[in-house]
This record gives sequence, C-alpha cells and structure tokens, in this order.
Amino acid sequence: MLNMLNSTSELRSYGFGSNLKAFFIILAISIVGMVLLVANPGYFSHDELQKYDHVIRYGFENYLEAYLPIHQTSAFGAPVRPVSFFVQGVLALFMENYPVIVHSSAVLVHAVVGFLLYLAVGRFTTNNKLALLASLIFVVNPLVVMSAGWSAALMDRWYVLFGLSAFLVAERYIRQSSSSPLLLLLVLLFSVLAILSKETAMILPGLLLLLVFCDLSVLKQKRFWLAGFTWAVPIIVFLGYRLTAIIGSFGNPQVSDYRASVVNIPENLLVYSVYPFAHALNEANGWVFLSVGAIGFALAVHALLVAFLGVAYGLKSIVAYVAMFFLFLAPVILIPIKGAHYMYGSALAVSVALAAIFYSKANIRYLGRAFVFCALAVLFVHSFKVQKFVYDQGRCMSRAMTSTEALYLSNGKPAAVDFQAEPGAPGYVLNKINTGREQIAHWAPVKLTVSNWGDTPAEGTLSLAMTSTCLVYKK
Repeated sequence: MLNMLNSTSELRSYGFGSNLKAFFIILAISIVGMVLLVANPGYFSHDELQKYDHVIRYGFENYLEAYLPIHQTSAFGAPVRPVSFFVQGVLALFMENYPVIVHSSAVLVHAVVGFLLYLAVGRFTTNNKLALLASLIFVVNPLVVMSAGWSAALMDRWYVLFGLSAFLVAERYIRQSSSSPLLLLLVLLFSVLAILSKETAMILPGLLLLLVFCDLSVLKQKRFWLAGFTWAVPIIVFLGYRLTAIIGSFGNPQVSDYRASVVNIPENLLVYSVYPFAHALNEANGWVFLSVGAIGFALAVHALLVAFLGVAYGLKSIVAYVAMFFLFLAPVILIPIKGAHYMYGSALAVSVALAAIFYSKANIRYLGRAFVFCALAVLFVHSFKVQKFVYDQGRCMSRAMTSTEALYLSNGKPAAVDFQAEPGAPGYVLNKINTGREQIAHWAPVKLTVSNWGDTPAEGTLSLAMTSTCLVYKK
C-alpha cells in the first residue's frame, strides 16, 4: 500500500479547481451509492429515539445540559462524547418530520470524509486518479454503511473526519521546510474535537506511522515528534481524566457488552477480517450464522488483497495495510461486542489498498486489476445488502411507530402500553422501539413493555400487536 506513496516524501499540491471537481464527484457517488440510506423513512435503533425523546420532552437546552458536560463514569462503555452528542441533539430536532434531513446530513458528512481521504492520498502520490478511486471505493464501502446509515453511530464518522483533518495538517507541518506554529494549533484543535467525538480517537496519532513507513528518516525530524506530541496531549489528558472508567471496563460484570479482556482478541480478529467480503453479513455480531464456507471465502478474498498488495509494492506495504486496518479497531478488539460501525476507519485502508493494486505498474498488474474488479463486485453486493437491511428496518420501525401513535391517541392515551409480535413478525423491532423509552411521540410518561405472543398484559394496559408487515393493531 505504501510504495504507491511517493518515497521521495514530496508534498503533492492540487489546484482549487481540481479539488472542487473531485469533491462534487465524491459527493455525487456518495448520494447515488447510498440512496437507500438517504431515502430511509425511519431509524435503526432506540439510541437515536432516546435522544429525540429527551429533546421533545425537556427541550434542546436541557438536552445540552445533560449530554455535553465532561464527567466521570464507572466504565468506558458509558460514553462521554459532547461533540457527537451535540450533533445528535441538533438532528433530533428534525427526526420527527424530516428524516431525509437526518440521513442526508449523514451522507454529506461521509462524503466530506471521502474528500479528506482523497486529499490525504494525494499527499503521497502524483497519481490523482488513484486518490480519487480510493475515495470513491470508500464512500460506497460496506464497512461504512452502518455508521452512515445508523444515526446514533455518527460519532464514528466525526472522529475519523477530525482525525484525517489533523493528519493533513500534521503532515504539512512535518514536511514543510518552514512550518507555521498555527499548524500545530490546528492539530491540537482537531485532536480535541476528535477525542470529544468518540473515545476511539485515542488511536489517531498512529496515522503518523504512514510517514514512517514512507521514509524512516522522518523519525530524526524534530517537527515529527512535536506534531505527534501536540496531537497526543488532548488524548492523554482525556484518558487521564477517565482512568477510573478504563480500569472499570476490565472484569466488571455490570458492563458485560463492553468488558475488556484479552480473551476476546482472537475472535475479534477473525470477525473483523471476515466482514469486508462476507457479503451475507449485515451486523458484525451475526457472524455466528455464517457457514464455514462463507467465512473461508471472505478470508480468502481478504488474504488475496494482502498478497497482491505485497507482490505489487513489497512487504512494507503489507505491514502498513495491516497496521492501518486494525489501528481503528484497536480500542474495541478487547471487548466482546462486535459492531460493523466500528470498521468505518478500517474502510480507509481497504479502499486505498484496492486502488493501489488497480494502478500498480507491477508485472501482475492485469491480474491485479482482474482481482480488484472481482473484489469490488463482492464489496458492492455487500454494501447494497447492508443498506437494504438498514432501510428495511427503518421502514418497519417507522410504520410501527406511526400506527402505534394513532392507536395510542384513539384509545385515550393510556398510561401503559404492551406490545406483542405475531409469529413471524420482526419482534426485535418492537424491542428496539421500546428499549429505554417511556414516550410515544410527544406524550410521556408511558410505561412501554414488550411481552411474548399470547401473554396477558396487566389490567389497564393497552394491548397492541404487530404484524409481519410491521403494522400495529389493537388486540
């Protein structure tokens, strides 16, 4: 992956017109390639609904007071993300009537990340087409779909956006012969914004390893260490403040989904290596339902990617690819829960690697291009399936919530509502709608429960049922 990066370490500078054209191409492909996400009439889970509930019930100002302060928590699974929560609060204002605004803004931010990738790759290669291809693969990569389509996973997009911004500024500072201290201030600012977007941003200074892979002599430059230190300071301060939460995440039975342990590493390495080319896999935690053949196929395609990269660019490129692919997964590789949205940053490495293989001038370049076409076919099928999964779930949730609201009002707004799913109906959608909530549209408090089909709810409870088409009716 890295011999395609210019070993002379020269700064690549594109004109404003060229960059603007590239941005609009990336934006257009993002919108077309993610059209199912933009058109989604609903949402993916209870997380975004809970934020909507808070804003509707208590007001936006109260929401900011509740979610923006930086505070101590007992474990790292309880997030402290004021930047991301602020964005979520703003989006909550549009959730009820304008889901297209919520989803369009997600795709727009995603396109900006794709453009930043274009600029970053352009710093290392004179091949403008390679940089653009890497960005276009990235914006439709299946590894980005869950973060782009799940509104509550927006923090994965934002911390990567600020991370790439910090990298671009740091790279310029390090490679320029006369560097302005203002660049260091920008590195510091982007680092603060990134770590306050998501705790995973702790790994972002590792992006500077790209410069080391290109030219070991950069380690002798004072500017390299100064930029790295500036980038790391906010992270060190933040992690120091949350040290209690970090310690509490190891062996704490109360945070089972986020309980960090080294025993989780082998399984996570397998799952995240399989996911890109496991075209039948939507959420990463569904990997247990994959056949041995499907797992083997996905691993084989990923292994071929690494092999072609090595043949085309050498062993250093393999090391760089593996390092960058797992860099963004390092903070979650210890926890038992698995999420496709965690792989948003890893999509950068996969996309650049495929573009690099495609434009390789090695003897196997034609075979390499044939492999890239095949790999892209798998990726695009996978991306479509994940998008359809998110869209279908959002549509189901929207239909269930709309019909529930009508029944709630027509039955005199009772204090308790119980839901049951007909046999064959997607009962997990009911669980997502009602988890951690006590509100139906603008009305609260309402006791919301989900029981098994055929159970008898408590007296005074409005009993509702959902069909296989996600319509809710009174039993």
